[in-house]
Amino acid sequence: MSNLHEGTKNEFLLVEYSALREEIVKRIELEYQLIYLSLVTFGVICGLGLPAHSSLVILFYPIFATCIIAGWVNSDNSIQYIANYIKNHIETKLGEDNTGWEHRFEVQKSNGLSALSVIGTFTGTSLFAILVGIPLIHIDAIEILLLIVSIISMILSFVLLVWYFTRRQSRASIPVK
Repeated sequence: MSNLHEGTKNEFLLVEYSALREEIVKRIELEYQLIYLSLVTFGVICGLGLPAHSSLVILFYPIFATCIIAGWVNSDNSIQYIANYIKNHIETKLGEDNTGWEHRFEVQKSNGLSALSVIGTFTGTSLFAILVGIPLIHIDAIEILLLIVSIISMILSFVLLVWYFTRRQSRASIPVK
C-alpha cells in the first residue's frame, strides 16, 4: 500500500512540476511583452512628440517606463520563487534524475547579460527620452516639473533594477538547506 501511496505522491509532484514550469514560461513571455510594450510606446511617444515639438509627450515616457519596470520586476521575482520551490520542494522529493532542471540550470545561470539588457532597455530609453525632451522644453512650470519627475523616475528605475539584479544574484549564490 505504501508503494501505491508513493506512486500517487510522485504523480502529483510531476503534475505540479509541469504546471509550475508552464507558469514560468508564461511569466517569461509576459516579461518580453513588457519589454516590447516599452519599446513600442517609446517609439510612438517619440513619433508623436518630436514632430509636434512637445516635451510634455516625450517626458511622459520615463514615468510610464517606471510602471512597466515594476511589473517586470514583480514577474521576474515570481519566477525566482517558483524556480526555488521547484528545486527545493519538488526536485528534492522526486530526485534530480526525474526532473532536475532547476538544479542543473542554477549552475549555468548568468544574470549579467540579462541585467544589462533589461537595465539598458528600460533606463536607456528613459534617458534618451529625457535628452530628446530637454531641448523642446519651454520655460514653463509644468514642463520643468515633468522634467524633474522624469529624471527622478529614470533614477528610481535604474536603482530598482540594479538593486533587484544584485539581490537576485546574491540569493542565487546562497546554498539552500
